[in-house]
Amino acid sequence: MFWTPEIDRYHHWSCLNLNSPKPKSSSIFSLTLLILAALLGGSKAYIDHRLSQELDNFKSAIASYLPMNYREVKLSLTGNLVLNGLDLKVPMLSPLHIETVTLYRAYRFYQLPQLPTAISVAMTGIHLPLSESSPPVPLLIKTLGYAPYYLTPKELRAFGYPIIQGEIFLETHFDNNQLHIKGTLTALQLGHLTLDLVLTNVPKFSPWTVRAQEIQLEKLALSYSDQGFIDKVFTWLAQRNTMALDRFKQTLTQQLQNDLSLLETSSQANLRQFIESPQILTLYWQANSPLPINKIGVNFFSSLRLNLLPISKQSN
Repeated sequence: MFWTPEIDRYHHWSCLNLNSPKPKSSSIFSLTLLILAALLGGSKAYIDHRLSQELDNFKSAIASYLPMNYREVKLSLTGNLVLNGLDLKVPMLSPLHIETVTLYRAYRFYQLPQLPTAISVAMTGIHLPLSESSPPVPLLIKTLGYAPYYLTPKELRAFGYPIIQGEIFLETHFDNNQLHIKGTLTALQLGHLTLDLVLTNVPKFSPWTVRAQEIQLEKLALSYSDQGFIDKVFTWLAQRNTMALDRFKQTLTQQLQNDLSLLETSSQANLRQFIESPQILTLYWQANSPLPINKIGVNFFSSLRLNLLPISKQSN
């Protein structure tokens, strides 16, 4: 066989093709990821922009009732709605700042106005400055007989608490006309509070059409862990009311037991023990049959109205 120029050219290009690098699968995968990230990033930016627009509309709608500002709102890749730098001007309170509000799995709200069966919200970085004011005792507290135990913001500041700081977590679950609410409140230096509440006969409502008269209270559990705050309060209030500390605690115990007679016997014992030595308070109530919410309200306001009558006559 003779060597020809055509054979030489074929041999040259064959060697080039064999020696040239082939595209790696990892490079293709990386390129695909970059394209997907660009697409997702663009979609997320659009969603965040729409969220900001909707929140601005809501902010304008409630401006006359609850002025608010925020730094940013966004949707995380896991579907959580995150609101950062929230400032609220709550009536009769100092400006409230919440660094982060997280609504978990916000995509569950796609069927609004019908609420989802499960809601989880976290509020962290809560800052509530206490004013130096000493407003009068609210009428409701005075009417119920708890004026001697009322603390003004100025008195709380005297304890070394110029700002209340903490975090709140709230979780609700709705199933078969039963609403289960669980919450925790942790405030630095003030203690830790947990709440467990069960409501029955709850209609599958939208937030606009709640029929409260149909709702019934089935269970209420509350737990509070003190970190030295209550001892300071009791000592201060006893001095302010010119009472010995032991006498002050006895008076408070008697009044609370009269007003909270629906509590279980064990809870009343826990209440007495907590007032005597504040550490951990656990209160529990569960009805033999669910108690209608409207019945609780009627009984409360009926007694309140009777107590207010003498005050109204004196004011006239």
